[in-house]
Amino acid sequence: MPAATAEKLLPSASLTLSINGIDYVSNKNIVSLETGWKNNIRMDSGFFPGSGFQTAGDGNSGAIRGRLEFGNRVGNLKFVARFENGSTEYTKLKAQTSGTAVVTLAYDANNKLQLTWQKVTSSVVEIAETDQILTVAVECLPMYGANNGILTTVGKCGVDGICQ
Repeated sequence: MPAATAEKLLPSASLTLSINGIDYVSNKNIVSLETGWKNNIRMDSGFFPGSGFQTAGDGNSGAIRGRLEFGNRVGNLKFVARFENGSTEYTKLKAQTSGTAVVTLAYDANNKLQLTWQKVTSSVVEIAETDQILTVAVECLPMYGANNGILTTVGKCGVDGICQ
């Protein structure tokens, strides 16, 4: 492992966001964005007869988890945006058009994160307001894309030798 390096923050001001081919940042429509991944780890199924003790040979030290299993994994992508009536993004949202969503955050050219949701459509759409301006809160449904799966992530940093 290389020596510890200074942290590089990925500020929200560096966001680029494209959903269904529409650049929400250059259109100045994005209000907020949230994305995540949950593995739904099965906490109790890792303990089984013979899985071992915390201290080898000491039956009083307690059992250790001998396996780590997960349940159904769940990805999420939610955003709030402003829409103009009749705009392309509003039309695609109403039609529940599926497409790719690409989220990128960057510190600089050598330190960035890109998440590509290969196929998403809207599953929940709520009309709301932010600062007395009409907005739409959208919860996307990530779907399996036949060519690329569900999610592709690319993390780039300026330190050589990590994960070799």
